[in-house]
Amino acid sequence: MSNFLNDIYRTAALSPSECETLHGLHTFRKAKIGEKLLIHGEKADYYWVVECGLLRSLVISPGGKDITTQFYAAGEIALEFNGFFLRNRCLESIEVLSDAHLWQVTHQDFAAFMKAHGPFGTWGRNWMVNGLLARERFHLSMHTEPARERYIQLMQERPEVIQLSPLKYIASYLGITDSSMSRLRKHL
Repeated sequence: MSNFLNDIYRTAALSPSECETLHGLHTFRKAKIGEKLLIHGEKADYYWVVECGLLRSLVISPGGKDITTQFYAAGEIALEFNGFFLRNRCLESIEVLSDAHLWQVTHQDFAAFMKAHGPFGTWGRNWMVNGLLARERFHLSMHTEPARERYIQLMQERPEVIQLSPLKYIASYLGITDSSMSRLRKHL
């Protein structure tokens, strides 16, 4: 666990004893394919560091359509920003797409550690800003880049998503239909 979590938090500028304390806040859990870690409308009491496997966040449109909003793979932190940081009811759900090994941290432990360890607070804010900027870039690409380019970029930057996610979730993430996804893949 130590090396894996050290890699996740490497830029937090923590002392060895602070790292040990932070590692102690993480609880290992296995999650099975199809498991819902978080359901829309609930409070987000945890974040998860993904050691292996693939998760996705999703929303359900007013018409009942399932839309993937994000993927989380090994070495990434899965959480629902609105629910976890603002303590509001969650706008998204998070589910497991392939059996996963996760390190779970409670909001209470995270907040207390962040308050007590200034460098970790800076790390947390930087992590959150970078995550929000990545989502913003992707959101803008939905309006400025063709689906083919978004898919190629996803293949290059996130090959684990292509390998582990059902195509229907990739299609919804890219904002295209399943049949458009099939045609796109056929022509690559």
